[in-house]
Amino acid sequence: MAARILLFDLGGVLIRLRIADSLTALSPLDLDWEGIKSILLENPMIRRFECGQCTRTEFAESFIRDLQLDMTAEAFLTEMATWPVGFFDGALDLLADLRLNYSVNCFSNTNEVHWQQHWADQFDHPFASHLIGLAKPDPAAFEYVLERLGAAPKNVWFFDDSRANVSSAAGLQLNAFHTDGFEALLQKLEELGFVNNAADYLQS
Repeated sequence: MAARILLFDLGGVLIRLRIADSLTALSPLDLDWEGIKSILLENPMIRRFECGQCTRTEFAESFIRDLQLDMTAEAFLTEMATWPVGFFDGALDLLADLRLNYSVNCFSNTNEVHWQQHWADQFDHPFASHLIGLAKPDPAAFEYVLERLGAAPKNVWFFDDSRANVSSAAGLQLNAFHTDGFEALLQKLEELGFVNNAADYLQS
């Protein structure tokens, strides 16, 4: 029987984000988290930045216009750098334990402002969209990751907080699960038998 391979999204799954607090404070628009996620998923300049196809200044200026922010590109990029707060409490212990028995990998739609080597070090194979030039939910992005992992889709368990990403992965026959937040991830991992007691990691 082939080994089971785990593939995790980062932001909103293993890493805590403060995007909503930041943007609702800065923008005059009436934004909620679902609206913010729609902007992040649908803005073509964001996708270009996540694929390493534009400069950080080009991205910042576009984002400032879209959200009607009253700030310079430099100020926005400084604020943007604070959006990833860090791994959820218990997440690093979870990853270390999982790596004892499984290949543990990540695939994040991210960018040069956010990506940190500390994140990459926690995984057997880290995939960052701006480094590979492909982003979720593009099926080609998942095909690239599968090729690099040398894995058949049926042997990969994928966890993401975006339903669009999960749907795309499922369409390629990965075992794909929508998990919005660390507690939801732990619950699903326990249901699937990857961890014995999810509550152990919430107490870390």
